[in-house]
Order: sequence, then structure tokens, then C-alpha cells
Amino acid sequence: MCHTKPLLCCRFYVPLVIMSCFVLPTFLPALLWGESAWTSFFVAGCLRYCLLLNCTWFVNSAAHMWGESYGRLYASRTVAKQMYITRLCIVGMRPYDKNINPAENLLVTIGAIGEGFHNYHHTFPQDYATSEFGSLLNPTTVFINAMAKIGWAYDLKTMSKEAIEARKRRTGCLGEADLHENEKTTPVPSKKFSAMKTD
Repeated sequence: MCHTKPLLCCRFYVPLVIMSCFVLPTFLPALLWGESAWTSFFVAGCLRYCLLLNCTWFVNSAAHMWGESYGRLYASRTVAKQMYITRLCIVGMRPYDKNINPAENLLVTIGAIGEGFHNYHHTFPQDYATSEFGSLLNPTTVFINAMAKIGWAYDLKTMSKEAIEARKRRTGCLGEADLHENEKTTPVPSKKFSAMKTD
């Protein structure tokens, strides 16, 4: 859709950013519970802004560099299968494509409100939800779904469960080939996983 006039938010972008990022966080605490304006400005304004920027940048740093293929580290077939079935989002897990650098990262998921499912995002870039789990730990997807309900977001594309499962089996770190390989060559699982239920 082509707009002949810029949208309201585009024309007033800079004033809206200043208002929502610094002015409101400075004056609301001062007005509502008597916080000093300087404390509000530095904590609710500047510190919050810096923390959010770093959480956002973590998506393309921490989610790209941390982690091993956990299917190879914890070799017991039962543990690997249990991790695969329960779909634990462990730092460094690459359940969709073990051959690419981006990994699933729970800390980034929490800090960047849903963007830490990075292995999924790079394996299926066409899926708007950036995760096969939908709204679970993903407020961004909840927001996009809300916008779709009122007609502000449309043509949302998702991957079918069959395509996701097929890709996991073919290139994921806990695919069938890795599970069989782990049975032969894997060290004993660490104690933190020994309490997991087995078949």
C-alpha cells in the first residue's frame, strides 16, 4: 500500500520519541508518587533507555555467538530426546539448523521481549512470530496479533508444524542423525540434567 502523505507517526516521529522515551518517564513518577524529577529522568528515562538498547543489541550479539550444539554435549539419547520433546530454550541450543551461528537464547528472549528465538528466526525468516511457540515468552507476537485483530497488521505468514518438524529432523542439533550419533559417542550428561525424567 502506498501513502501519498506520510503517516502521522512518521511526521511526528522525533517529538513522539522524545515524549515517550524521556518526558513521560521523567514527569509521571514525579507527579504520581513524588519522585524527584532528576531521579526520574536518570533512572526511568536514561538508564531504562540504555538497558533497552543493550537488550536490543544483544539479539545480534549474544544470540549469534553463545552456545554449542547441546545435542552433542549431553549425549545420552534419553536426555537429548527429553530436551527435544520439552523444547527447553537453553542458551546456545540450535534446534532448527545446527549449521548456522544464531542460537536460541532465553536471556535475550526475556530481555528483548521475544527476539531470542534466533535460530528459528534465521531458519524461517518469513515467519512473523519468530518462534514456533507463538505467544509463549513472546510479547512482540502478542502485540502483532493484537494489531492484526484491529486490521493494522495483515498478510502475516507462519510456518506449518510439518515444515518445522521436518527441518528439525533434517538440520537441527537434536535431529535423528544427532540422536543416533549421540548414542555412540557422547559423554555422560552433567548432573544438572540427571534429574530429568526418562522414558
